[in-house]
Amino acid sequence: MGKTIVLLLGDVLIFLLFSYIGKISHSIPVTVLGLLETAAPFLLAWLLLAWPMKGYQPEAYQSVAAAAKKTLLVWLIAGFAGLALRAAYVGHIPDWTFVAITMLTVAILLLLWRLAFAWAVNRAR
Repeated sequence: MGKTIVLLLGDVLIFLLFSYIGKISHSIPVTVLGLLETAAPFLLAWLLLAWPMKGYQPEAYQSVAAAAKKTLLVWLIAGFAGLALRAAYVGHIPDWTFVAITMLTVAILLLLWRLAFAWAVNRAR
């Protein structure tokens, strides 16, 4: 159970980091509420889909390759679900550049985190 909590907390931090990067890159003031508001649709979609897609099961980090595959699969679906949630919240469909940057940036951040986690867990065995 401890590894699952660490993985979950790391995922939450990744979505907050994504939110932070977006705020500073657009010169938007950074507040805790603002970070949570921006991250919420993506984090919610990730958590709602990662659990049933077994993104928190030990098999999801049994190797670096397994972590990469599971992370990309879950993010491909959760990313678009998060974009849909965000569109419903803000009242408009995002521009394609926002979609592309969001999907790519979060994929890279999640991969870096989850691959490092899988490597560390498997190295410790």
